Amino acid sequence: MKRMKEITDKANKVLENADSSIYSGQRIDIVKLAKSFGFMVGISKKLPIREDGFIYVAPDGTKRIVVNKFRSVEDKRFTVAHELGHYFLHIEKADNLVLLREHKKDIKPTEKNFEDEADFFAACVLMPEQVFVAEKNKLTKAGYNENEIVSKLGETFGTNRETVFKRMEEVAIVQAQS
Repeated sequence: MKRMKEITDKANKVLENADSSIYSGQRIDIVKLAKSFGFMVGISKKLPIREDGFIYVAPDGTKRIVVNKFRSVEDKRFTVAHELGHYFLHIEKADNLVLLREHKKDIKPTEKNFEDEADFFAACVLMPEQVFVAEKNKLTKAGYNENEIVSKLGETFGTNRETVFKRMEEVAIVQAQS
């Protein structure tokens, strides 16, 4: 992904502009964060199984993020952060836009790039690099193995194991580029 630094900076700016009440220890209250930027956040049991959620920005300025009721708490958190990524990276100035987050195999390259960028933004918001690295280093020094580290980081940041593994890879790439 070409825009990693730009997306990291954007995510950090979003966090810097947010109220400190979005933090509970190291964990971000992603719904509070979304609400602080004027979003209504809801849950729907009517979304098709392959859809995680969607963002809707109306011409009148109404902003909504809806997540699939049947996802895990961790996946719901990631979906809200992902949709915020679409907003801040792709549609902040757009009118009347709906984007769905769904699991598709036949995704176009431009759509995949948008999805990858929103995923990376979500990881940057939920697991900010400096805090993530500090927590990982603390666990490593305490003698935990990689599997235990991934589990503990998932608990700390409210994310699933797959998301933690991916974030570890992304942080290594970003640090190598610095």
